[in-house]
Amino acid sequence: MYLLMAGLPKYQRAKLRDHQGFYSSPLSYKYSLLLKPLSSFSFFDYSRLRGAVQKTLQILCGAGKQFRGIPSQGPGNSSPAMFSGARGPKPLIAVCQVTSTPDRERNWVACSQLVREATRRDACVVFLPEAFDFIGSCTEETLSLAEPLEGDYLQRYVSLARECGVWLSLGGFHEKGKDWESTRRIYNCHLLVDATGNEMSLN
Repeated sequence: MYLLMAGLPKYQRAKLRDHQGFYSSPLSYKYSLLLKPLSSFSFFDYSRLRGAVQKTLQILCGAGKQFRGIPSQGPGNSSPAMFSGARGPKPLIAVCQVTSTPDRERNWVACSQLVREATRRDACVVFLPEAFDFIGSCTEETLSLAEPLEGDYLQRYVSLARECGVWLSLGGFHEKGKDWESTRRIYNCHLLVDATGNEMSLN
């Protein structure tokens, strides 16, 4: 399996450049895609990624999903070929990093570009970071920009998953809960959307 890392900051791109098997295709100064064999990741790399992707990958494996003609391997059912360097199609996951701002439209443009580019690179799952929707400059702005799950902003990403035929891991999203009117409370919500736009998991 390979990991496709999208939109890493310049200093991190430089740090990864020494790894064997590294491939880079810069889109611009701000956005690029990195394709890297998982076998070349350090323990530190795995530790940082584990919390973000572990549960999502468990759901995908447990569901026995097949991506673009590549058969899935469930837990305890790994093929020796996965570790032997055997040739053949290898599934890709894309981990995107962006600098969110209070401008939700600007954030949408950046994230949707990365999702589409990752899809063109044949990624089957795209992970967007926490607060991919926005980062407010103050508490009141954060509360005013939050939306319920049924809001227009998140539905754009549901449509994007369907358009690109790719799974999206969206989290965290600033969700206005059902108790918003009485509590003015928002929740840090993680949503997993499949390639047909169905919500598969909500945390």
